Amino acid sequence: EAIYGNRPKALRVFFPHDDPAIFFPQDLKAYGRSSGLYCRGDGETAKRVRTKKETVQIEGKPKEIKVPVMAHGRPILDEIPCVPDKSNPEGCPIWAAGHCRRVATLIFSLADFRPFTYWVIQTGSWNSIVNINSGVDSIRQIMGGIAGLSLRLVLKPQKTRDPDSGKMRHVHVLSLETMTESERKLLIPPEQVFGLPAPPTEKPDDLFPATPPDIDEPRTKSGQLVPVPDSDGILDSLAERARGLGVQREEWEEMVKASGGNLIALAQALDGRAGDDQG
Repeated sequence: EAIYGNRPKALRVFFPHDDPAIFFPQDLKAYGRSSGLYCRGDGETAKRVRTKKETVQIEGKPKEIKVPVMAHGRPILDEIPCVPDKSNPEGCPIWAAGHCRRVATLIFSLADFRPFTYWVIQTGSWNSIVNINSGVDSIRQIMGGIAGLSLRLVLKPQKTRDPDSGKMRHVHVLSLETMTESERKLLIPPEQVFGLPAPPTEKPDDLFPATPPDIDEPRTKSGQLVPVPDSDGILDSLAERARGLGVQREEWEEMVKASGGNLIALAQALDGRAGDDQG
């Protein structure tokens, strides 16, 4: 809740396995009001709880209900054909009556938490199941696998057509997206995720190297300063001055990059830093 809030619309996730049958299993399930799950199938075969009729008193009146047949403290399961076809009521009257639906279980890890901690989302939304299946298939085809990849699980509005009424309606569905490079940089450091020791805090001798790393191309647009060659060791002097002002190496590198290699602009930035320190 501290990271995502009360009602997050996007999660940074990764899957522990490449096989969708393991991290996104899908079944046809039927639930009873009082008995809970009583039938589960895969489209070919199903296991249904065996029931029997009993007469019970409800508000002083006899009523016939179905109750599970138990054996050794557990309900007996019968294996039956699973025929999810509304045009064939004889194949599965439960499905034909609309009491059975496809339910998918998404098992994943959150990038912002420790690994090997799994989270589960169950959904019966046909659109969400289709979206996630399509996303998984596309990512696996392009990347050659999906385990461990940084992804986004997103809840967003979508316009769909009601299969019964034919009217358009707005619903919120889940979908799977790849993360942008900028979003990957926001992930917590590997030493926090995998419990590795923190990097050493000792400052190396070359904290302020004479040659600035990865200087951007010189900025030559109108109104901007042109880089000045460092023929007299000016950069060394500026690095020494930065050290005296307490500038850290990462900050120094950012200042050099921001100056575009222009030593005058870099000196002015240090002047501003010195003025801030005095103030």
